[in-house]
Amino acid sequence: MNRNNSTSSRTRRSENSQSKIERINTEAKAILQQKNEELRQYEESINAAEQKLAKLQAELKEKNEMFE
Repeated sequence: MNRNNSTSSRTRRSENSQSKIERINTEAKAILQQKNEELRQYEESINAAEQKLAKLQAELKEKNEMFE
């Protein structure tokens, strides 16, 4: 009987450990998805800023050429 209880206890611990691992894995995936979305938004912001910079540089070049 002790052997069955010991085996049963090990099985429960193993199931609990597996459950904990699955929960942590699910949480990690959610965090990664959130961080990927944040990165995507930063990339969009950077692209918009680079386009604005290129436009301003072109305007500056055009104005400088007018005064040469």
